[in-house]
Amino acid sequence: MKKTTEIPTRKGLLIAITFITFIAFTTKAEAIDISNCTNITASGSYQLVNNITVSDPNTTYCILINASNVVLNGQGYYISSNVTGWASDKGTAVRIYSGSGYEQGNVAVGNMTINGWRDGMDTSDSYGVDISNIEMYNNSNMNQFVTWSRKVKLSKLNIYAGTAGFSTVGVFMYNASDTELYDSSIQQQMVAVEISHSSNATVDRTRIFWSGYGIIFDNTEALVYDNLFAGNSYSDLYYYGDTSGIKLNTSLQQRTNVMSQPYVCGNYWDKFDKCVDTDSNGVCENAYTPLAPLTDYCPLNYVNTLSACSKIDRSGTYVLANDIEIPLDLDPFGDPIYDKCFSVENVDEFTLDCKGHTITGIGRAYPDKTSYIFYLRNDGSVKIVNCNLKDSSTAIQADSIGKLEVYSNNIIADKQTVSLGMIAILNSPSSFVGNNKIYGSNTTHFSCLNYYKSKGSIFDNYIQNCYYGIFIESSYNSFAIYNNYFAKNTYDFSQYDSCSQQLNIPRTSEINIIGGSEKGGNYWDKYSCVNIDGDSFCDDAYVLDTCNKDELPLASAVTYYTVLPTVIQPFISPYTLFIALLAGMGVGLDFTAKAGGKVLLLVLVIGIMGAVYLSLFPSWILLVFIVVAGFMIAYMVIRFIGGAV
Repeated sequence: MKKTTEIPTRKGLLIAITFITFIAFTTKAEAIDISNCTNITASGSYQLVNNITVSDPNTTYCILINASNVVLNGQGYYISSNVTGWASDKGTAVRIYSGSGYEQGNVAVGNMTINGWRDGMDTSDSYGVDISNIEMYNNSNMNQFVTWSRKVKLSKLNIYAGTAGFSTVGVFMYNASDTELYDSSIQQQMVAVEISHSSNATVDRTRIFWSGYGIIFDNTEALVYDNLFAGNSYSDLYYYGDTSGIKLNTSLQQRTNVMSQPYVCGNYWDKFDKCVDTDSNGVCENAYTPLAPLTDYCPLNYVNTLSACSKIDRSGTYVLANDIEIPLDLDPFGDPIYDKCFSVENVDEFTLDCKGHTITGIGRAYPDKTSYIFYLRNDGSVKIVNCNLKDSSTAIQADSIGKLEVYSNNIIADKQTVSLGMIAILNSPSSFVGNNKIYGSNTTHFSCLNYYKSKGSIFDNYIQNCYYGIFIESSYNSFAIYNNYFAKNTYDFSQYDSCSQQLNIPRTSEINIIGGSEKGGNYWDKYSCVNIDGDSFCDDAYVLDTCNKDELPLASAVTYYTVLPTVIQPFISPYTLFIALLAGMGVGLDFTAKAGGKVLLLVLVIGIMGAVYLSLFPSWILLVFIVVAGFMIAYMVIRFIGGAV
């Protein structure tokens, strides 16, 4: 996270205002009743006792608060107007002028509905104002107007256009300082919030949506964090002039955010579709720039919680809250009523982290029934991680998925007797299946992985006990398959019209799936490879069929020379040890046969030729060469000792 700023500390004055509000709102006996439009000119506690409706177009203010230390409790009543075509200086429901001096102010207004006015509220030239729990709609110009004011807190506002259509501005702060808009909802405005020539303005925990512009900044200083921006047709943000004082996130803090997730940091932006949230904590790990240079360095993600099988029809990030068993109910024809746990169709993005929980299918009772745990179709992007999936003929079926990622899952079907693919992928151009443990029942036509007209990568998986480990159809040269562990399958790999898959990557210095020091191809328990040089790979390619072979099949590591002194280990290899053995044998045979060095010379020539053969030909040719060389040495020994044959 590159740039952060801390949440500003709220001053003791606002605490005092809250306390005054609480005392006044809960001590009705001391409040002065208001039943009509009124000018409040003295300190005290006031309350509405009925709805107020205004029909006079010459009304400038319905409620004018022209005093300090005032509390007005609307008690849920409304102040409304049925006037249309207000003059520019008329038509404000509540006007607060508390005085701009430090010793003045301290006004609290709340718990009312305001509708039908030109301006809902105006707090110009005020100090220390707390406005909360106000609903505003059908106000034709500006619902909330804050200007030339200090220490103003706006909270729990619900502002929308109603039947009047789009209003001009929801909340307008002009030349204001130390002003906060908190925990509110603003929609259907031409501009939801405008902050102009202000200092230390804060907008947090507010839902800004379905408007033209979300927030417009005009040469101002503002902190905007923990808000939701969604469905704003023109732009979530817009600015004039200097933007250096605008921050779009704080540091990461653990408390419930506007999306009901556990961390506060940046904002939620519905236009941000590239969020990376690998730990599913509700905070993206990559930054988002809604309008350069304004950047949110830790935008929020929406994480949904799943606790039962369901149909997913909304894009987002999900986590599994508990283990799930698919119900076993049958219909009158004996077919399962619930043959799917999660059906995800026609969504742009679906990410699920099971958090290690288990989803058990109907195969636990009906091993011959076709069933699914995840049924995915026509989705843009799908990611499924950290799941334990049991007893379903198909744990994951994915059809026509733009990008599919299946990582770090355990998929087991020990009770299931039929499967056309525990993971079945059809018509999907970009699929990634990695770091999974897949274990089947190895009955006829039981596949671990089944692909049709698809492309992708299959890597770092344990693929075991299936009839077909991987079956690929109509996907010519479409897959990279490497660093997988194939064991106890009837057929590890099979294909129909799917030649030339890439079954290895270039040698890479990284621990492989059987503990060797390099990655390349796959481990195949059916391949008894030769590994003369003792590295991570068999010396020969593993040919699976006429058009698919693993050039670097993995071999169990063998160490030949760890008992030697460390200083000479770099100069020793299994082949140099073999040459040394031949040379020693040559010296012994030459001495025994009194051959004058001829046997030793022959052995060394054979050793050098063997080295050349090893560099040019597969190791099985070298083995044939060594056998022939052994016959030649034996022939020479017999000739020198026993005479001519």
